[in-house]
Amino acid sequence: MHKQYGGVVPDIARRNHEEHIDEVVQKSFKNLLALQCLVLMRWLLPMVLGLQLPLVWVLIKLKNLQLNIKKPLIPVNHMEGHIYACLAENSKGTPHKSILFPCLAVLVSGGHTELVYMKDHCAYEVIGKKRDDAAGEALDKAARIILNEHIYPGGPVIEELALKGDENYLKLPVPMLHSKDLDFSYSGIKTALLYAVQEMGDEARIEHMSDLAASFQRTVFAGIDLKLKAALDQYKVASILVGGGVGANKYMRNMLRRTAKKK
Repeated sequence: MHKQYGGVVPDIARRNHEEHIDEVVQKSFKNLLALQCLVLMRWLLPMVLGLQLPLVWVLIKLKNLQLNIKKPLIPVNHMEGHIYACLAENSKGTPHKSILFPCLAVLVSGGHTELVYMKDHCAYEVIGKKRDDAAGEALDKAARIILNEHIYPGGPVIEELALKGDENYLKLPVPMLHSKDLDFSYSGIKTALLYAVQEMGDEARIEHMSDLAASFQRTVFAGIDLKLKAALDQYKVASILVGGGVGANKYMRNMLRRTAKKK
């Protein structure tokens, strides 16, 4: 429903939440009420706090549900949710491991890019954060620039295109290459891509879409890898977690995994 707009439209999202929230809650609690109702509420509330307009209806429903079933409603920061989602079991029963502390969490999503140092459970220190665009947001915008159409989400499109592309085709500036901190910035690389595509013209853009995607993807994640290496030089950790929606990108996971093994 949002693809034609190139991103989530809050009012459209709100209306659809109003229309479907009862059905979703009924189906979820039909299966989970006996054992996992608290877990369900812990995961739903962070989303409410992140998008007040479209999800305010969810909060109202949760508060009513809390009164009906007489269970506590526990607020959890949604970035904390990204961290602990790494421990959620999949259909194969993995992962089997708990977090080894101290730990470094690399959180990459459409709205956030962060490095979080953890000495223990619920003991967080944000040591690196975005200054403007997040990595996922940059990938979304890059997809629209490269394909010249409304694409959402753009990250999976970039990843698929990049599989057939030459990541060395276009030289783009690695974000925050010379900064002495652990922060992230992606507005510059997005602008650099836009100017490069405009200079190429439509014919060359269409011919080299995969190359552009591969080059942009490599540079975006090189910026994250750069900061991960710097963080590992400054902090001694026993484990590294990768969370957030962009963490589904195999290219990024492989890049960060290589760095983790070297360190």
